[in-house]
Amino acid sequence: MADIDGTEVVVGQGDSAAAPAGAVHEFWSEAPDTRFDHEIRPPLRHWEMFRLWQALDTAGKTTKGGLPRDPLALALLWDHQDGYLGGIPAGLQRLLLGGLARLARRLGYERRWLGEATM
Repeated sequence: MADIDGTEVVVGQGDSAAAPAGAVHEFWSEAPDTRFDHEIRPPLRHWEMFRLWQALDTAGKTTKGGLPRDPLALALLWDHQDGYLGGIPAGLQRLLLGGLARLARRLGYERRWLGEATM
């Protein structure tokens, strides 16, 4: 399933759905143990976001729903996603999450989870 700018799209096996740049979007599966491919073109900083998320998840630092328990880690994920969250004004996101992401970097969170090679 997908929601692209408020329009729900049913996507079956072998189908695809595309969200244009700047569109608020969400993808999910309603079938348990189902996997799907999510491709971002161009990826920009998304690759680092997914690496960070996977490292946090592997270390047990995320909730059952997959969200980081630490607001500084959440802010770093936001900073790597090259966009904005739906329903929250972009300026507010830049102020709060952007500020927390800068603090997280100063405190070494990014180096801790992604390693020195990405810095």
